[in-house]
Amino acid sequence: MVVSAKVEHVTQDAPNYKQILRLLGAYFDRVNARYVTLAETEDGFVWHCFPNGDLTRAASGMFAHSDVPNALEQLKSRRQSHTGIFASRRSASKPDRIEWRKSTVCAGGYEETFRSLGVKLDQMRALSILVVERNDCLSVHYYLPIAGYLRRDFSRMAFTGDAREDMYSREQIIDLINTARGWRNNRFYH
Repeated sequence: MVVSAKVEHVTQDAPNYKQILRLLGAYFDRVNARYVTLAETEDGFVWHCFPNGDLTRAASGMFAHSDVPNALEQLKSRRQSHTGIFASRRSASKPDRIEWRKSTVCAGGYEETFRSLGVKLDQMRALSILVVERNDCLSVHYYLPIAGYLRRDFSRMAFTGDAREDMYSREQIIDLINTARGWRNNRFYH
């Protein structure tokens, strides 16, 4: 009985990738990022991109796990007031952004792509993700936790040996987005 309590506690500490990746995707959309690299560490996410597709100017940063609740509130309030870094796009610049995305893997934008990818990662209970955008695909590397009955020490989530890597083409990303959108507002889907 004590063992099952520890397992439940460990599995509840898994990050909510749907929310975290959506926040980061909103930022990448705002700066017109290209060739995004995103790596999860113990403290949060380290990211790297090229704003406005300019390969001579790179931008990097860190997004801590502790910043997620505050950033979610900022995203909601700024979307309502249409100001700030996460503000919704102006309608005048929308055709330019659509034209801009035609040559990228993430045709629906980073926010929608990362949000849908986060749904899939949450379903698989993935850990320690690495996302790399290439010219023709989006590479997602992650680990799956070892089942509780195989672990010896239940106080830590050992995930060695079960590494996975998925490659998503533009068409597969569009299918992923459509699938995730179909699950929204479905009371039988958690």
